[in-house]
Amino acid sequence: MKRKCVGAKWLLPAAVCAVAWGLAQDAWAFGGTENLATVGVLVLEEATREPVANVKVVGTLAGRTNPGGRWETLPKVHGTTDAQGRCTISGVSASGVVTVEISRVPLGYYRTSVEAARTFTTKRWKAWNPGNLVVTLAVQRVERPVPLHVRQVGRGDPRHAAKDVFPKENMLSYDLVKGDWLPPAGVGEQADVVFTRRFKESLMPITLPNGDKGEAYRDVLKVSFPGDGNGVVEHVAPAGAGLKIRTAPADGYVHDWESWDGVDLMAKRDTSYNANRCFSFRIRTKRDAQGKIESAHYGKIYGDLFFSMQMCPEKVAIAVPRFACYLNPTPLDRNLEWNLVNLCRTPGEYYRLEP
Repeated sequence: MKRKCVGAKWLLPAAVCAVAWGLAQDAWAFGGTENLATVGVLVLEEATREPVANVKVVGTLAGRTNPGGRWETLPKVHGTTDAQGRCTISGVSASGVVTVEISRVPLGYYRTSVEAARTFTTKRWKAWNPGNLVVTLAVQRVERPVPLHVRQVGRGDPRHAAKDVFPKENMLSYDLVKGDWLPPAGVGEQADVVFTRRFKESLMPITLPNGDKGEAYRDVLKVSFPGDGNGVVEHVAPAGAGLKIRTAPADGYVHDWESWDGVDLMAKRDTSYNANRCFSFRIRTKRDAQGKIESAHYGKIYGDLFFSMQMCPEKVAIAVPRFACYLNPTPLDRNLEWNLVNLCRTPGEYYRLEP
């Protein structure tokens, strides 16, 4: 069967941009004179660092059109990269601010950026024309996308879970293949991942800013992948990346991971949450007599392994584990590049189409 290449232009819901900042004082230093802002753009393939041609970029300029005048957005300017992956965008800016983003990529690429923000400044009282500055963006090549089971678990308002799904023993298991909690919360059959919550673990007494006595503590969610060879590997993806994990690693898996939220020794909020953290996982591992893996399923989790709390009718610090799961149904296949074909019949409220 002929496989269709995924059109990369609609894989990321958010624009990927590099932002160049100057000094707003430059505008009124010259009596509001509009300065020509010129910015070079270089687009590379993320892995090979080779230049990518025919990438369309757009620049948005902003500034004050007169001294003390109102801030306004000026017309957009467009460019297309050449064979060397380069182009130049230029236009009028009275403030030294320009935003550059990728608007369209050639077929066969995902749109992403490893440099989500750039900061350019000038010395006071100098005209802003960064003609020698280059914004570098990156795109990822579409290689071997496949259908996956994709399911969003526990998604909702992160501050207010609809209900507490944990049983009284504070331990809850999830079947990643069937895509459901084990009883009593669901009808899952095999515990691929086990969540154990620990409320308000005391670190030590502290003095609060108002002088009152308080306590440093953590609410902890322990995430375990039981069984020999099973576990997770942590990844921290670049901000703005679309394809965060292409292939699951062959080794390095650990059985347990802990997430927490609480108050530290300085009476400030303390959390393990990282918006750019994600994971690859291995489950249902079987070995032969020599210890070699003969069967296993691989997958990935986009976003941190975290939790939602319940506010009503009672406050429960950890009420629902929260994660987005991608599972390759083919045993021993470590390919996790998703082609947007979801094999899960009950995907839940997954809203971010990321490969």
